[in-house]
Amino acid sequence: MIDANLQVVIFNNIYFAVLTLWWVKRVVNKPIIARSAHQPDDPVFILWKSLFREQRL
Repeated sequence: MIDANLQVVIFNNIYFAVLTLWWVKRVVNKPIIARSAHQPDDPVFILWKSLFREQRL
């Protein structure tokens, strides 16, 4: 029998892998400039914009 903790770890790894693939697919399909026009309050865009702003300063 698989340990309960191990089961949770495996599930979390699969979940995050799927989530990451979905996010990458979403970002690739919608360029950042196009996304900013349609979704200015997108948390991912806000995070990216703030990181980019910090790099320029």
